[in-house]
Amino acid sequence: MKLKHFNLPFAEQLFRAYSDESRIRILFLIHKNSEMCSAE
Repeated sequence: MKLKHFNLPFAEQLFRAYSDESRIRILFLIHKNSEMCSAE
């Protein structure tokens, strides 16, 4: 991410997303496995 495209509303959403442990796990799993499907 380039600093010139960084704005406060985006930063607020980003920090809110990172504040939830479940979201951190989901992001880690997506990063680790490249992609995931939540459908059954």
